[in-house]
Amino acid sequence: MSEKNPPNTLHQVSNHVWWFTPESRTDRPSLGLVIGSTGTLMLDIGASVQHTQDFLQAVSSAGLPSPDFAALTHWHWDHTFGIDTLNIPILAHQITASNIKRISSYDYSDEGLDELVRQGIEVEMIRKHMRIELTKAQRHALKLRQPNIIIDKSYQFDLGDVTCDVVHVGGDHAEDSCVMYIPEDQVLFLGDCLYDDVYSEPSIYTEKILQLISNIEAFGADKFIMGHANEIYDEKSISRWFAIIRQAFKLIQTHGIDKREYILEVLIQAFEEEDVTDFLDSIIAGSQL
Repeated sequence: MSEKNPPNTLHQVSNHVWWFTPESRTDRPSLGLVIGSTGTLMLDIGASVQHTQDFLQAVSSAGLPSPDFAALTHWHWDHTFGIDTLNIPILAHQITASNIKRISSYDYSDEGLDELVRQGIEVEMIRKHMRIELTKAQRHALKLRQPNIIIDKSYQFDLGDVTCDVVHVGGDHAEDSCVMYIPEDQVLFLGDCLYDDVYSEPSIYTEKILQLISNIEAFGADKFIMGHANEIYDEKSISRWFAIIRQAFKLIQTHGIDKREYILEVLIQAFEEEDVTDFLDSIIAGSQL
């Protein structure tokens, strides 16, 4: 599947995996469902009660089973603020659980959100999207219950005729980032792990991403679902991005971070300029640290 899809729509990706598409207007991320003969697992939870309910309604309308479990990729609001909708066991990395507890004490009213941005706890992009996704009253009444299956490195869900491995991979976007791999279908649900650090200004990629992409390659997946992309990527597309990232770091190491225009020129001789510019400035910014 390479075509782009409308936001907030449910699509079958493989024999066992369904995908609920993201929405850029409010920064709603991808949600997923893995359906086995003995259980059903929800991948990520959503940006609000409404987002999570929209997903569950789409699942019901498609005649699919409701989830028996859910697993979080990381702690950011757009993946967790729907958590109180679900009355099922929820799995999270220990850092995810700790951060959910931390942010559950914050005031996300208009005034409180302004103060969080002023203090640098939240950033402008988050304030913008959060105010669209949730009304002031919804943010004031926000409840974030704690996940009840806490992991450190990995966990496997056995759903009968299919399994799902939840694996902590980290990265610049969030140190608690986990991915979900469905080996029987060779589908890898990436969440936001490949994105840059949005809490930095400018946003950055550090050398953490080099180990991260090696870890992702080791799964041997052939379909990749990203948190905020409205299409499914194949192994060829992912490998091209990884090649850009590796080559950019090598060129910076050889020529220095002040040679941006030369490095850009070299990279766009081998890769599409749009793909290069998606990564290069954040890599240079991260290399300055």
